[in-house]
Amino acid sequence: IIKYCRVAGFYYTFAQMFKHILFVGARNFAFISKSLDSYYYPYYQLVNYGIKKRKLISLRFPQTCDNIKKINPDLIISILSKEIIPKEIFDFPKLGCFNLHPSPLPLYKGCSPTFWCLARGEKIWGVTLHQVSGGLDAGDIIGQRKFSIDNFSTEHSLYQYCSKVGSEIIEDFIVRLKRKEKILSWHPQEVKSYYSIPQKRYVYLFKKRGYAFFKLKDFFAKANYKYFS
Repeated sequence: IIKYCRVAGFYYTFAQMFKHILFVGARNFAFISKSLDSYYYPYYQLVNYGIKKRKLISLRFPQTCDNIKKINPDLIISILSKEIIPKEIFDFPKLGCFNLHPSPLPLYKGCSPTFWCLARGEKIWGVTLHQVSGGLDAGDIIGQRKFSIDNFSTEHSLYQYCSKVGSEIIEDFIVRLKRKEKILSWHPQEVKSYYSIPQKRYVYLFKKRGYAFFKLKDFFAKANYKYFS
């Protein structure tokens, strides 16, 4: 928290902390009310999906790698994760290890890409599924979809939409795997486009462009995912 306050400023740090509190509150409310059309209803509670939730320690811990290997997964997909996956984990699944990143890679590698997108005034955005390799947000691209962001006014609503688009990319990828179709991929052109913790001057630009981190209505939005219907 001290690091974020020093680099990004109090406004950014407080907004992200408060947004997390709202996120947890919305998730608990959705779970209690069983709001299947909520973005926040826990997917592992859906009937007939057979998904088990396992809470693991940080990926940097050796016992985490051991626990994952005991599960012996054929495929690993990291969904909007903030941790770098160690080689011991991404190297052993026979179908590979893949990561979903909310940016049109190779642009905007690193953290908080949806913030940087708005702060830097981008008009077209995207979501990318890529194979995990030794580099940060590197590796062959498996799927990517781009879209206009003209209708987004908050970072959180953009992130929600990236989650929706990302789920569609992953669904399409898994269906193709099950059908044993050839998975087309391409190696992204090397572009020096890495972003770290937002600096105060970019938080100022973000606000100057008329964007907000979230609005309360974002947490009452309804999901349109096919598996909720």
